[in-house]
Amino acid sequence: MNRLMKNLAPSELNRVKLKENLQRILKARQIRPSQLAKAVGIPVSTVSRWASAEGSVRDLNSLKKCCDYLGVSMEEVLFGVQPHRELELVLQILERGLSIGEYELILRRKRKD
Repeated sequence: MNRLMKNLAPSELNRVKLKENLQRILKARQIRPSQLAKAVGIPVSTVSRWASAEGSVRDLNSLKKCCDYLGVSMEEVLFGVQPHRELELVLQILERGLSIGEYELILRRKRKD
């Protein structure tokens, strides 16, 4: 974390992280904030405020719509982290009814990848 960010209040730091993460994701997908807003049916000003660190997230439903459209988790947009992959794997294994031994074998293979 750079010096400037260390001096920010928690709410300001959250807005800066949201801005950085959202800008990174939008750039990777070559989407402008206005395009995202129109695609999910929320005000352009909402996404523009998030992307410029001028506003915090007041409506999680709007953020969820944006995340779904972008194909990312809310954790990635808000905190810059992706959901834990092993948890997703465990859920898949439980849904398939695999044994613990089968789970361990699959987990070892995944860790090697």
